[in-house]
Amino acid sequence: MASASITWNPRLQQWEMERNGVVIVVPEAVYERHLSAYLKSKRLKRQKWAEVMREAVNKWRRLQAEELTFRANIDYWLTCDDENVMIRERHPPIDHGPSYS
Repeated sequence: MASASITWNPRLQQWEMERNGVVIVVPEAVYERHLSAYLKSKRLKRQKWAEVMREAVNKWRRLQAEELTFRANIDYWLTCDDENVMIRERHPPIDHGPSYS
């Protein structure tokens, strides 16, 4: 059974719910005030979708930039003490003499 929830009535600009013969009506400003307090208790703040997405995109770009910086830090890998990182000298190719093909 789906739980009932309060829903927005755009015509009357209010939040409403009816259950078991009981009607709940909440004006928009009152709903917003209570929602803000609820979110604050959860350590969240109300943001528009575009604001959340802008922050997410900016964070993603920063992560990508930091990863590029990390990958370019060759000294880190040269001094890394992780036994699974292999560092070896590259040997020049073996000269097999002239090719007779």
